Amino acid sequence: MTAITRLRRQGIPDRLAEELMSFIFKNGYKPGDKLPSTKKLSEMFGVGYPTLREALKMLETVGALVIQHGSGIFVSDQVEDWFITNPMNRKPSPKILLDHLQVMSVLEPQALLLLSQRATEEDLLYLEDLVSQEAELVGDPRVVDLHMKFHIFTAKASGNIVLYELMKVTSKVFAQEEELLPKLIPVSEKDYQVRAAITKALREKNGELAAQLIREHLLEAIEALKKSLIESGEVI
Repeated sequence: MTAITRLRRQGIPDRLAEELMSFIFKNGYKPGDKLPSTKKLSEMFGVGYPTLREALKMLETVGALVIQHGSGIFVSDQVEDWFITNPMNRKPSPKILLDHLQVMSVLEPQALLLLSQRATEEDLLYLEDLVSQEAELVGDPRVVDLHMKFHIFTAKASGNIVLYELMKVTSKVFAQEEELLPKLIPVSEKDYQVRAAITKALREKNGELAAQLIREHLLEAIEALKKSLIESGEVI
């Protein structure tokens, strides 16, 4: 295990939080791994429990750690995220949903272009499985969850870390509106057809077509959402 640098000044939770994150990465902790007890951590870093508790709370707030009272401190699956959403932010409005779609119309075509150049057979089989599941839920609002998995995965498989992280953050905002979206833009069979066509284009390594399909699909969704918001009296 990598040696610990004891803090010279105590009572500095933000610095301790940085040291804890460094400790996690240097020692190869992965999501789900359990950290040493608070007693052990206090001894390792040479700090008192109140300081440690505040630092741990900071890391829990940003999603790096999961603290389960009675069970221990665990590394979160968000520990390697570069960007985080504001945990105290209010629920996004329909206008935020519109802004989200506009951002996606820029990011997603690029993700598909990159993915077309590097997609593995495993990647393609996963996307085809999602499309197959979607085919069974055409017209069902529950299909929105599959849509999100599809789009986040294409960003991840593109190999561009920043693009993937941006997609994850914006999709977290989008997820809070998943009940509202089908009401504003009804889920249709065309949604399934577009994703099926995109997956087929990726298998054929036709990135330009895949990018064109998602761009046109999102632009149509943007116009439909604008119309729905105007009709409902929303200011956009």
